[in-house]
Amino acid sequence: MVLNNYSYKVSYRDIQYPRIELKTGKLIFILPFGYSSDAFYEKHSGWIFKKINFIKGCFDSAKDKVLTERSDEEFKRLIYDTIEKVSLNLKIEIGRANFRKMRTK
Repeated sequence: MVLNNYSYKVSYRDIQYPRIELKTGKLIFILPFGYSSDAFYEKHSGWIFKKINFIKGCFDSAKDKVLTERSDEEFKRLIYDTIEKVSLNLKIEIGRANFRKMRTK
């Protein structure tokens, strides 16, 4: 389906409350059975376009940025140095900082 030149998908599921998902730039309405996608769009169109414009702005501002490759030790040193600078500026003492491997994203 197309919504003001923006395509979206409707997924009907056995749920109680409708929701909107914006995943990887794709707009998905997840609705209970029998729920009108047109009415749902009308109710939330302002929010939808505000979020779409925000995401586009983020992509535009990140377009020229380059990711820097760092080893784990370089990254940890960068974090510890940043913590030290911030703690001096705020005049607070940081006890410690820990790093853990993530099980999920």
